Amino acid sequence: MSSSLKSTASEEEQYAESYDSSTLYCDPDADIAFVSSDGVLFKLHSKFFEAVSAGFSIPNFTTAMSDDLVLLTEPAAVLEILFQFVHPPFQCEHFHQPSATDLEADLFFKLATAAEKYLVYSAMSICSVRMHYELYLTHPVQVLNHSENHGYSELSDRAAPITMSLPDPLQSSLKGLTNPTVAVKWVGIY
Repeated sequence: MSSSLKSTASEEEQYAESYDSSTLYCDPDADIAFVSSDGVLFKLHSKFFEAVSAGFSIPNFTTAMSDDLVLLTEPAAVLEILFQFVHPPFQCEHFHQPSATDLEADLFFKLATAAEKYLVYSAMSICSVRMHYELYLTHPVQVLNHSENHGYSELSDRAAPITMSLPDPLQSSLKGLTNPTVAVKWVGIY
């Protein structure tokens, strides 16, 4: 990396004062910095994003991190997991992508949405598999929302009938469906 991309000691101090830093993603030699919606700074290398994601548009004009903080709408808890599908953590000798099987449902669906938004292919695949084989039974409304919003028609077809086994299926489903088109489609079918 050229010296113009490295942040100076005073820039590092400025970041430390303005944001909390991720413990996994705090590489001082990184060439891109993201800030979560809850104010956590992630310093990463753009080369990893270019290799595994089509949705993270890394600005070509990046010259120094102080000028190029990329503000994201997701909280740090979601980004910390999502970035593990993209980039090995700082000072990690043996790296495995995370498992999404044990994530609490709310965090899981936020991760799945972020994976789709930023086109992080490996995370998209892992999330889809978990929804196909487990969550469509336990969280059918959330799976129906996600699958309809992101074009997974087979998954949508799998989750929709399960919503009928919910207590007060009409109330439960219509209250939980976030996309009006999905709600109209659901009512038309059931």
